[in-house]
Amino acid sequence: MPTTINGIGTMYYGKRNFRREPGVCEFCGHETQLETYETRLWFTILYIPLIPLGWKQILGHCRVCTGHQVVPLGEWHRAEEDTIKAAMEKFRRHPNDAEAAVQLLGTLGAFGRNEQASQLAEILARDFPDNAEVQLQLGAWQASQGFMGKADACFQKAFELDPNNSMTRRAEAIRLLEEGQLDEARQTLAFMMKPGAEKDTVLLSLLADAYQDRGDHAEASELHRVILADNPALARDRAFRRRVTRSEKILGHPDTMLPHVPWNFRGIGIALAIVALIIFAVFGISWYGARTQRLHVVNGFDVPVRVAIDGRSPEEVVAGQRVTVFVAEGKHQATVERVVDGQVARRRAKAEREVIDFEIENGFFGRLGSKSVFVLNPGSAATLIWEKAEYCENPDPNTCNPYRIHFGRSFWVFRNIDYPFQEFPEKLSGHGSRATKTRLEVLNFPPSQILQGFPEGTSAERLLDFAEQQLALHPNDDNLLTLYYTLAVGKHQEKRCLAFLEAGLSCRPVAVDWHRYYQELGETEGRTDAMGRQYDEMLAAEPGNSALLYLRGRLCPIARDGNRFFERAIEADPKNAYPKYALAYHRVAWGELAEARPLCAEACRLCPENMAMAGLFYGVRFALGEYAELEAEIRNAQIEAPLDVSLHQKLLAILFADARQPKAHTVYLEYQRQVKQAGDPFHLGVYSSLAYHYLFGDMRAFLHNAQEIRSITDSAEWVVLAQHELGYPDRAETLLESQPELVDFYQAALMSLAWRQKGNTKKADAWREKTIVQLEVGDADDRKAAALLRSQEGWDLQDLDNVTLPREFLLPVLVLLADMSQEHRGPLLQRAEKLNSASILFPHRFIRSAIRRIGGPR
Repeated sequence: MPTTINGIGTMYYGKRNFRREPGVCEFCGHETQLETYETRLWFTILYIPLIPLGWKQILGHCRVCTGHQVVPLGEWHRAEEDTIKAAMEKFRRHPNDAEAAVQLLGTLGAFGRNEQASQLAEILARDFPDNAEVQLQLGAWQASQGFMGKADACFQKAFELDPNNSMTRRAEAIRLLEEGQLDEARQTLAFMMKPGAEKDTVLLSLLADAYQDRGDHAEASELHRVILADNPALARDRAFRRRVTRSEKILGHPDTMLPHVPWNFRGIGIALAIVALIIFAVFGISWYGARTQRLHVVNGFDVPVRVAIDGRSPEEVVAGQRVTVFVAEGKHQATVERVVDGQVARRRAKAEREVIDFEIENGFFGRLGSKSVFVLNPGSAATLIWEKAEYCENPDPNTCNPYRIHFGRSFWVFRNIDYPFQEFPEKLSGHGSRATKTRLEVLNFPPSQILQGFPEGTSAERLLDFAEQQLALHPNDDNLLTLYYTLAVGKHQEKRCLAFLEAGLSCRPVAVDWHRYYQELGETEGRTDAMGRQYDEMLAAEPGNSALLYLRGRLCPIARDGNRFFERAIEADPKNAYPKYALAYHRVAWGELAEARPLCAEACRLCPENMAMAGLFYGVRFALGEYAELEAEIRNAQIEAPLDVSLHQKLLAILFADARQPKAHTVYLEYQRQVKQAGDPFHLGVYSSLAYHYLFGDMRAFLHNAQEIRSITDSAEWVVLAQHELGYPDRAETLLESQPELVDFYQAALMSLAWRQKGNTKKADAWREKTIVQLEVGDADDRKAAALLRSQEGWDLQDLDNVTLPREFLLPVLVLLADMSQEHRGPLLQRAEKLNSASILFPHRFIRSAIRRIGGPR
């Protein structure tokens, strides 16, 4: 048996092929759960396993006294194979021999071959129904597997077949005892009461306890006397003595049947020595733990960091990695440097050197469990995830583990972590039917992905806190910036977002998208003039900065003035894609698609990952009829993303515009087959059908598809569009009035056009007024459009040139203006016709019909 002194010695670590069965310990005599399992013996120092000493098979490990048999695992496996083989061979030669069958069943059960034993048990029940010995063994097997109902039936049948057999009597007595028939059980065990008869001490003790619990202390005392006469050593057992004393006290016996037990000073001395050793070992472990606490240093930066603790030699931690250092409990100070090619990196005006004061404190008992995790997080740059997993026999595969995301601190203390920086194991052994475990890990994912992965129900404030903390570290992360801006606007946190973005304007090199979002929010807040002065000051300090020239041009109220800034920006840096994109954007808004094409092409070449630039270029090329080139590019992109529904919709539109409707039909059917084969978890088939039915003019089917969209909000928006095409503005209006959050200036403008086509001037004017109101609370371009719609006359086309809304939003505004202005109707409708040609998906046909109603080009 393994032995350790002061943590030095041998110990078992690990369990596999674990089994637990009821039985009587051969060492202490207690009835308990005996454990059988495979383990490994180690030589340990301070209880840390260092040298493996071989695999062992543990047999009958008692949970009371820890006594057990141990056999080398190799010998056990050889003995297992030999014994099972011999028993099987004997049964094969004598299939009708009950003794051979019973021996094989016992052998299979002893070695844990439960599946084979279960099959054999069925054979025995069928072939030996009238053999008492077989029924007894079957009952024992069923009981070992926990099938107590089947076990009782076997025991009862064995007793009926051979009522004089001592073993069948024992089994019957146990059954009666479990059913509370104590007198019948005592009568069944009467043969044990005779002098010299073989006695089952455990069974008689259970019967005596049952009588005592029922209050029949006379019967209990009589059974205690029989037990003690057969097994005098029980007089030293404390539990037995308490039972005897209790009954004798209630019966009022002046004398006791228990003999006097003298003090065992040798045993007391041994016990005290063991206690002293344990206390010494516990204090030794705690003392050692207090001086060797693990500190995990995680690096969330994209450059290495050097960490020096308490003036020691620095540890270098690679970007995105973790190292473990050992420190004593108490207060410490870490000095951190971020390194780029041997030089300290500066990020957003942070100091070159960061000093972190922290304290390691685990407590006396906390050191023993060693489930505390201490994490040093330089610059608060890393993000951690805490997860909890529940292990059970039949887990629900759809159940997600609870988790929490931690960020924004330079030092953390986590308690009760089972798996620090490790994956959960697939299954546990030796923990019963249910157990709960926790783990901790660093989230080495882009911040934008982490932001989208926060638990459902996380407050907007916490999400914004995370985004701002990460943007301070990664100001050029455009994906995170876009998510942050969208979240802030969606949660009506514009002022907070504006203040945060303004604080980062001094970051160099200039983060263009950062400034663009700042300007959009500032214009919405009416700060256009103030921002113009602000960027003039920046340009005064950096007159040749191409990014600042471009950004200053965006703030010009007159578009052509802004274009001059964009041209200067291109001269300052021909590789800056943004001013070329801005010039192209203005050209598109003015309907000059051919002139916009080379600018779009150059912007996309310089910045191929920018989706806004790519989208504008696609619309221009589609309007110019470059169908063959666009089809080739889309089909090439579909190789990597065959189920991308936006690519599929574009391909359908190209084929339809190129008068290849049969090919579009084939492409549609093939896509539907692919998404169906994939299970269509994102409902892509519906969005494919929306484009297909719109292109082919089947608006009834389009409406049906719109009603199938899972998102209530998205479905309502598409249903409104369908009603416009079908000529039912009243139904669209009813739906919008039931969901007022859907009403923006775009929806209001379409409603005004829809009522205008129906000849309902009053309704059309009312929705035009709603369009104006919505535009007046927007940014500078929105307000310019509102002013034109409200003035009706007294403006010229140069005023319109200063309104550079996105193409899809500018379209209904142009048609509304054309409907109101006799003077500018022709040029307005010509411009609208050109913009409408950039897409033939919704609302292309609706806008086209509105243009024709007013009298524009055919």
